[in-house]
Amino acid sequence: MFSMVDKMPSYIKFECSIDYDQHNFDEMKKKMKLFADTCEMSDEMSSKMYSTIQTLFNNAQERRSSQLKYLDISLCELDDGIQMTIKDCGRPFDPVHNGMDAASVGARSATYRYMFTMNVTTIVWNKTLNQT
Repeated sequence: MFSMVDKMPSYIKFECSIDYDQHNFDEMKKKMKLFADTCEMSDEMSSKMYSTIQTLFNNAQERRSSQLKYLDISLCELDDGIQMTIKDCGRPFDPVHNGMDAASVGARSATYRYMFTMNVTTIVWNKTLNQT
């Protein structure tokens, strides 16, 4: 007998938005720490993700349009890693082809796409950073 419940993915997910005017990094960092602890993520990986978010935030802020208010962050635990997706509605800019490729952030993969007026950067790290 086949059961859909048996095949449902079980994962931990974290989502937040950083307000460009309030710079609520401290609040985001506390929530991200809870996600990292729950996923048993190393301090090194958590630190790498946080610095990546800061870099993308600063980058988006430099090319900010008047409508740009938030940087949306989503972290998701995968079977063999952690996926981070960051979205902003600034002018199109591909960080992956402008110095922020997978190797530079210690990740397994990094992709960028511009769709529906949103910059979407997705980075996947292995569970342990030394497995790239």
